[in-house]
Amino acid sequence: MARGVRIGHVGTLDPMATGVLVVAFGAATRVTEWLALDDKEYEAEVTLGSATDTYDATGTEVGGSEPPRDADLIGSALEELQRRTVQTPPRYSAIKVAGQTAYRYARRGAEIHLAPRPVRIDRLALLDWRFPRATVSIACSKGTYVRSIAHDLGILLGCGAHLSALRRMRSGRFAIANASPLARLLQAIRDRKDEGFTISIRHALGDWPSIDVTQDRAAMLRSGVPIAGLPVDPTRSDSLALAVEGGHAIAIVEWRDACWRPRKVLT
Repeated sequence: MARGVRIGHVGTLDPMATGVLVVAFGAATRVTEWLALDDKEYEAEVTLGSATDTYDATGTEVGGSEPPRDADLIGSALEELQRRTVQTPPRYSAIKVAGQTAYRYARRGAEIHLAPRPVRIDRLALLDWRFPRATVSIACSKGTYVRSIAHDLGILLGCGAHLSALRRMRSGRFAIANASPLARLLQAIRDRKDEGFTISIRHALGDWPSIDVTQDRAAMLRSGVPIAGLPVDPTRSDSLALAVEGGHAIAIVEWRDACWRPRKVLT
């Protein structure tokens, strides 16, 4: 790999999952904390009639019974799940408990309590039903566990269920229709070639307000100096914006004390 290229990624996928994983390199690695806040979309296969300790196909079966065959019952249960605003994460997850990840406790057989967390599910629709597997379309907020959705569906239907396949279709502005294989991206980085599938920081944060700055003011921001007197002020004191010079994002700035102050310099 070419030396000096910083690479990171946005969010994680379970080992059995496929689909969109946002990869950042260069200055874009400095904005991954905001990209990770974006909503997600998935297509999930849920196998009814079998619950597992991990809530997915990698775990050990812990119960189950004959699932219903009526697709309308499954659709009604999904509608109820969509209305929920809190969710209990799986014990086998990367959530920190007393400084350790929950799955480490779970692997040791230790009892842990994970509190329900707020989530938002915008879509939870049945795409296909082929007994005993349901394919479900999901649009949700960051932090929503699809494995927990599968597990909770099994509880509602009284038969147990687990996640048997998962594909992330979208993460923020990054959709699977525009995705490229990871091997192709890594080869392009090695060859230092832009094959047209990269997305600029400005486009990735396209819903953010942007502020055009002159070359002199761009130099001030790069040096950590706040700037004042610009015509665009956010309505909230904690609002962030992109400072743009010549069409390129050069810094994330924060409006505070009547000035735009550099939060992160990107170039």
